[in-house]
Amino acid sequence: MNDEASRKPEPQREPPVLPDDDPRADGAGALLGLPVLPLPDYTLFPNTLVPFHVYEPRFRRMLADCLSERRLLVVLGLAPGWEAAPDDVHPPVQRVGGLGRVLSERRYQDGRVDLFVHAIARVRVTAPLAGADWPVADVERLPDEPRVRYEGATQRLVAVATQLVTGLGDMGEPVRQLLASSGDVGVLSNRLAAALVEDAAARQALLEERCPTARALRLVDLLGARLLAVERGPDDAWLM
Repeated sequence: MNDEASRKPEPQREPPVLPDDDPRADGAGALLGLPVLPLPDYTLFPNTLVPFHVYEPRFRRMLADCLSERRLLVVLGLAPGWEAAPDDVHPPVQRVGGLGRVLSERRYQDGRVDLFVHAIARVRVTAPLAGADWPVADVERLPDEPRVRYEGATQRLVAVATQLVTGLGDMGEPVRQLLASSGDVGVLSNRLAAALVEDAAARQALLEERCPTARALRLVDLLGARLLAVERGPDDAWLM
């Protein structure tokens, strides 16, 4: 299984739109047969830039195929019970994950690969995983769907995150950079969730929330709990 790389938040740019003429797309906009990285306790949020370290032989072979084409892959969290899955079948995965484009890679002499991945969309798996050597998936894009209107959501999110930055001192500098990276509530909530929420179930719930305002307000509650942890000391704040 792939190593989950460290996820230090960095300044990020706005994501490009996934082209409609992608050769793996069908007429309805689905993406077919994309390689999958299944990772335990991991969630890839749109609008983020993330490093990965890949060492397992079959996923190194998968990457060779991925990098020779459009450099797209799907990152899915492993679903509960994956530990009991037989070795000769694909493990159970979450149905909603992140679509990423590999921006750069570094290969080592022993075959290991470091990747830098730009997460460009939220996607849903539409069929059971296939593939003989490595998992592949058919997916459809799940864009944000604003269904709740609350103009104060962005201000509340920025306010609680700013308080957190102040409480963390120098440790809060990466969060300060994220706050300056975008004024869009959807983009900002994705980036802050990726950087500050550790609980796997909470991260998955935030990813699956397609309404930017609702996602931001959920995140306000989670960051409020982290602020309380800061009062016990900055080290505790990063353990939630």
